[in-house]
Amino acid sequence: MQISGVEPEYVTVIMVLAACSNLGALGKGIWVYRYVLQKGLNKEIRVSNFLINMYSRCGCIEFAHQEFSSMQKRSLVLWNLIIVGFAINGHEEEALEHFSAMQKEGFNPNGVSFTGALTACSHAGLVEKGRLEDAFRVIRSIPMMPNEVILGSLLVACKTYGNLSLAKKLMGYIVEIDPNCDSNYVLLSNMYAADE
Repeated sequence: MQISGVEPEYVTVIMVLAACSNLGALGKGIWVYRYVLQKGLNKEIRVSNFLINMYSRCGCIEFAHQEFSSMQKRSLVLWNLIIVGFAINGHEEEALEHFSAMQKEGFNPNGVSFTGALTACSHAGLVEKGRLEDAFRVIRSIPMMPNEVILGSLLVACKTYGNLSLAKKLMGYIVEIDPNCDSNYVLLSNMYAADE
C-alpha cells in the first residue's frame, strides 16, 4: 500500500494492529506505533484502543499502561482493555485497582469489565474479593444477558471452591446461551462426582 503511494488512514492502522495482536508480533506492532506517531494518528482514540490491546496480547503490559495513562479522555472500552490486559498478564492487583478506579470515575462496569475482574480474582485466588455468590448477584443485576465467557469463568471458580449449588444455578443460564457446550456439562458432572 505504501509502495504504491496510498497513504494509510487510521482504519488501515487499526487493522494492522489487530493482525499484530493475533500473531503476537510485538516488533511489527512497535513499528506500526512509530508510524502512528509520525503521521499524528495517535490522537485517534480507536488507534489507542488497538495499541493497548496489541501490547497486552503481546505480553507487554507496561507499554499498554503507558498508552492508557497518556489518554486524557477515557472510555469504557479503554478501561476494559487495561483491566483485562492486567488480568491476562498476571497483574491481578493492578487489574482490580483499575476496576475500582473506573467506577470512581463514573463508569458502570459491563460484562467485559466483570470478566476482567473475575479473571484477576481467579488467577490470584482472591476469594474475599471475588466471592462467588456476590459475583453471581452482580452478573444477574447487569441489564444485558451475560455471555458464556463470564458464566464459564464463574463456573470454573465454583469448581475450584467446591460450590456445587451455585454451579447448578449457573448451568441454567449457560444452557440458555449455549446448550451444546459439552465442556460445561463435563465440569458440572465432575463436581457431582467429587461431591459424593
